[in-house]
Amino acid sequence: MLKSSYTLISGATSGIGFELAKNFAKDGYNLILVSRSLSSLEEKKLELKELNNNIDIKIFAYDLSVIENTYSLYEQIKENNLEVNFLVNNAGFGDSGEFLNANINKLNQMVDLNMKSLMNMCYLFGNDMKERKSGKILNVASVAAYLAGPYMSCYYATKSFVLNFSIGLYHELKKYGIKIHILCPGPTKTKFIDVCESKNKKAFDNLSMDPKKVAKKCYKKMKKNKLIINTGFISKFSSFSTRFLSRKFASKLTEKVNGK
Repeated sequence: MLKSSYTLISGATSGIGFELAKNFAKDGYNLILVSRSLSSLEEKKLELKELNNNIDIKIFAYDLSVIENTYSLYEQIKENNLEVNFLVNNAGFGDSGEFLNANINKLNQMVDLNMKSLMNMCYLFGNDMKERKSGKILNVASVAAYLAGPYMSCYYATKSFVLNFSIGLYHELKKYGIKIHILCPGPTKTKFIDVCESKNKKAFDNLSMDPKKVAKKCYKKMKKNKLIINTGFISKFSSFSTRFLSRKFASKLTEKVNGK
């Protein structure tokens, strides 16, 4: 039995993840959507089918902040004879506030989802791509990847990991025909700001991009084999300015942005 090829998107029911799914659907890609909520997945599947009824869409409800679920998801996909030729690691969340006053369990959950889960997904599906000598991986980082972020210290650190880990993979995996892309969006109008409980929500909203625009630009840049994809002025400025500013000075600016 021949395997069908799919694009797998985690965090697929809202924000950038769902907007990326729309772009893939319009271009005729079969989809595997992963999120925690089965009802949200079913709802988004119907919406995507309205865009293109000729594609196949599979849904899997998993909380990927539980590391064991990355293995369970992988095994279920293998059992269903599905082939992931494009992996989009979009799932992630942030937290805001002074580190020593934070909920340490929430921070550990964030580290597990933003870093460990992403690493596992790259390893599991990346090995299949290596065997086939083809495949693509998009890891969603953030403008935060370029900076240290007082009052969001752990979140910024997780996104720095995503950026640097992904650049390393780019050099390691290109000999196997695997292409790597890294999205570093600036502030975007998603559920992120509510989940991270930022005290600077109004300023964030004023600077935020529409996730539809972020996804569209990302999708176009991936077609051109762009490695690092910056969206929005803040992301582009941060990428450029950190080459010249001291890390201490840049982090002082970030401290002010984060509302302290």
